[in-house]
Amino acid sequence: MNSLFKIIISLVICYFAYRLYQQKQLNDKIKAINDNAYNQIHVTPETVFVFDIDGVILKPDFKKMFDIVCNAPKLKLFSILIHPRLIYHIYSLRDDETTEEVLNKILNFDPKFKSCIDIAYKLTYTKKEFPKTCALIKELRKKNYKLLILSNETTNGMKVLTKEHPIFNLFDDMFLTTTNDNYIKKPNPEFYKKFITWIEGKNIDPKNLIFIDDRIKNVIIANKMGIPSIVFTNINELNKILFK
Repeated sequence: MNSLFKIIISLVICYFAYRLYQQKQLNDKIKAINDNAYNQIHVTPETVFVFDIDGVILKPDFKKMFDIVCNAPKLKLFSILIHPRLIYHIYSLRDDETTEEVLNKILNFDPKFKSCIDIAYKLTYTKKEFPKTCALIKELRKKNYKLLILSNETTNGMKVLTKEHPIFNLFDDMFLTTTNDNYIKKPNPEFYKKFITWIEGKNIDPKNLIFIDDRIKNVIIANKMGIPSIVFTNINELNKILFK
């Protein structure tokens, strides 16, 4: 028994040590990217600021999400949570899929979940703002900088978010994923190519962009595509890079 306990403790320690090692590697990569951004990116009157949404402007509002779950019909919610086929398919979904893709797949698994889609939508779009990021956006707007959104969000989802968060009314335009393009999205290089074509159609030089995203893989591809980019970790780090 003591030997088994020691093995379990050793495995737990190894797991957390490995996770810490992975996090350190990730932090080192982020630091290298942002150090390069600090040296290469310079804000000018022609600069166009391009923001991601989740993890930069908005984050999940877990308190409100908890309230939604608590107020949902218990029998309906319970039947969803214990459905083994649904759990399996949700587990197999990719983390880069849009809300619409996920909900459509869930409906394909079992049409009876249609009555619960409203709960899923509410949970998905129950978010709160990063106050300091929103303050930065308002300040940039006052200084007449052009502001864009580059997001894996869909048009329908964006309508919901804009209704709940007027901060998005400050943006000049948005480039989103669509059903017409089979939901291609970041970090797919094709998504960035279409975005570059889109902004060039607006007479914007990609070199004048500053793209801000919290996911390192999105930033790496954007940099490779010639879009100056920053990994968002916190507002102080971002301000340090932007306003030297």
